[in-house]
Amino acid sequence: MMQILKPVMTAVLICGAAASGNAQIPEDSIYGDFDGDGKKEHLWMETKYDEDEYATEPFVLRSDNPKLDRKFKVEAPRYVLIMNEGKLNGGTVDYFSITPYGDSTWSMTSVYVFRNGNVHKAIDGFTTWSGNEEEEDFVRPANRPGYAVINEYGMDVEDSWTPQRKTVKLK
Repeated sequence: MMQILKPVMTAVLICGAAASGNAQIPEDSIYGDFDGDGKKEHLWMETKYDEDEYATEPFVLRSDNPKLDRKFKVEAPRYVLIMNEGKLNGGTVDYFSITPYGDSTWSMTSVYVFRNGNVHKAIDGFTTWSGNEEEEDFVRPANRPGYAVINEYGMDVEDSWTPQRKTVKLK
């Protein structure tokens, strides 16, 4: 499941959300075991917008699990796509990706994991294009522990942008 923050309608719901006890969890939040304790929690991003629908503050990672709430911020001009990438390393913790973007569908996606109470980057940013809904997910588990397969966009021999599958080591 993914979450794309869009100003106006979503911002009202997300900006009013509280992340403890009886949290108002946005319906487009992602759900998984992000801290590896065997219990699933929600993650979402929130920010404030100006009258032109641009973010006026960094996006803040929110959760209904107080151990994970407000542990990370990311800059983005307008939107953030957050996705649960699953248990990429074959363990108990779900990884998540964050793709900040503005008016373009071209962006840099990074993959993160909670470890020792903090957010750690598991895969450095790679070029993605969110305009091709027929393409597979940006990230998926590889056939060996400690690695993931990403779809990174790059130029092919005919000078057109195409997804290129790459196996990368998780940090």
